[in-house]
Amino acid sequence: MSPDNHVPSEGKLKHFLPEIELDLTDIENQDFFYGRTKLVVSKDRFLGLYDRKEINQFLEISGIIDRLKQKGYPKIDVEITTENIRDQRLNIRDRKTGEIIVIMRLHLGSFRAKDIAINLDSLDLLFIDYLGLSDVRKKNDQKDLYPGQTHPGLGIFPEVETFVYLLSKEKKLDGVANIPEYYHDGVLFKNRFHFIIPSSQAKFEKLHEFGKKNGLKHTSLSIQKDLVYIHDLSHKTSEIFHFRLGEMIVPNCTELKYYLESPAYRQMVDKIKKSIYFSWESSGN
Repeated sequence: MSPDNHVPSEGKLKHFLPEIELDLTDIENQDFFYGRTKLVVSKDRFLGLYDRKEINQFLEISGIIDRLKQKGYPKIDVEITTENIRDQRLNIRDRKTGEIIVIMRLHLGSFRAKDIAINLDSLDLLFIDYLGLSDVRKKNDQKDLYPGQTHPGLGIFPEVETFVYLLSKEKKLDGVANIPEYYHDGVLFKNRFHFIIPSSQAKFEKLHEFGKKNGLKHTSLSIQKDLVYIHDLSHKTSEIFHFRLGEMIVPNCTELKYYLESPAYRQMVDKIKKSIYFSWESSGN
């Protein structure tokens, strides 16, 4: 791992940007912190790092506990599952109904990212595998639900996002990664997260322009029903759009921050955006 104060030159970033490829098959959990001060990973701790007292502190600091009280859940139980290092689970259960209202599935991992920035051999990340935020006391009307929902949302995503970010920041990980399954998931994450691949960021930004005009829920449902088309003017193609854009990341380390905030990254995103658009018709009307 390169020193945090190393900043790659913009010229070399421009050289790397068109060829960026991240192969997640390279993820290895055997040694998360190669080249750094070793962290002691224990199986009985959440993510191998945090005991129950620390988790409770982060739940308080992030505002999750206060927001749940405001939402009508004053008494809760926090359940932590740590047996599988690749599938760490934190559930919050409503004590009154016995139902789970918050599900977090996370794991620590790393993947090689030599083409992202000079001397950055790998990224040590906290991966968000699944988030479920369910207001189980609300009437469950199917027509009001987004794709993937079984109950209306709790409206505490900003606090949950802060909680996960605090976990990564505390142990000085390079960032947090997430692969949004649906368009509306990407919208939730977009304030802090960016897609690591410029073409994916460009497609998402262009899609969100389309989504804001047509409604978030309507657009997300329509994508799932294969009713949204993406048109590429440079390649003269039109095809059904599937929301498979890869990894979004919020960075902690200097190299990754520089990459995502670099003029080269932004210029590539803007260039691709000019050549694509979305519509309801295969003809582009």
